[in-house]
Amino acid sequence: MKPQILIFILPILLLKKSFKPLLGFLLSCILAFLISYGLIGGDGFKALFQILINSSQGGAASNPQVMMNWRMLGVHFSDYFSRNVGWIVIIIGSVITTYLSLTAFSRKPNNNNFDYLAISLLGIFAATGAVTWHAHLSMSIVLIPIVLYLMETKRFNPKIFMWWIFLPAISYFVMYFLRILVQINIIPAALNLPLDLLEGLPGFIFNMLFLGWAVHQYRSTELPTMDFSLFQDSI
Repeated sequence: MKPQILIFILPILLLKKSFKPLLGFLLSCILAFLISYGLIGGDGFKALFQILINSSQGGAASNPQVMMNWRMLGVHFSDYFSRNVGWIVIIIGSVITTYLSLTAFSRKPNNNNFDYLAISLLGIFAATGAVTWHAHLSMSIVLIPIVLYLMETKRFNPKIFMWWIFLPAISYFVMYFLRILVQINIIPAALNLPLDLLEGLPGFIFNMLFLGWAVHQYRSTELPTMDFSLFQDSI
């Protein structure tokens, strides 16, 4: 769990007036802060803050060119066109994705079926991966239990799941092999930039596909009504 994964789920809970989960989150944050402060102290927090600053500016192990978000796409547009074009892509894409996710999942579902919660979480976290400033493919791990549940309830196509699991891995190995060819001067070094895009693009594409699918499913009225009383505060 990384802090940036909460950029949509918290506002949506607030818009839904789900105050009990928000109170639980606040208490958990206070407890985690006190434990962390006891472990690393003030100097440790200063060092952590500096790491976050470096990462947000592209330092440390940030590598924005291989992320799975709009930032990644903007970096590549900046490389091929101009920095202004890159920022336009990032801003427009992020604004549209944010608007789509907040307007779709902040309203009440058509019924209280548990599937609606899973579908909305899939869309929210997929949108988060596309919009948040720091999102590598590893952040997609939060989607796995949601997708597994939706496959179990026959709501999600297992073939899409297999493509989601294996296509990024295949792209990575193809990219790695081509980089070796670049290093031994078999193919031009100018291909390094497109190879970075090959590593990050699959995760971004699936984030947008999952978001679009979740928005469509969440708005449908085809799911049967079930008892969902235990999760009222969450939806």
